[in-house]
Amino acid sequence: MCEELHKRLMNERAKGRQLTMKIMRRAADAPLDPPKHLGHGKCDTFNKSLVLGVATDDKDVLAREAISILHGWGFSPGELRGLVGVQAFLILPEQQFLSKKRQHVSCLFRDDLGLSP
Repeated sequence: MCEELHKRLMNERAKGRQLTMKIMRRAADAPLDPPKHLGHGKCDTFNKSLVLGVATDDKDVLAREAISILHGWGFSPGELRGLVGVQAFLILPEQQFLSKKRQHVSCLFRDDLGLSP
């Protein structure tokens, strides 16, 4: 899932500063084996977010932080029923994109004043 998030951030030329993860754990009153084959059965849903020190689109950093969140819950593997999602928030454009945009705005401003570049 982190690789897919990485691809989407790269396509948008953006980086995220906050990572949110959502998982499903077997409910306390649910049977050990779900009633439907390959189903998740009755579950409790858990969400957790963390703010990264710097905005990133690096799949290794995203995966490391997602695993850290997962370990932080302390659920046994047999209790997990599904990884619902990994999301990036506080999206920022890449620095190169910002510098090009600033140059473009600067050129427009000089043109309005009648100044040559």
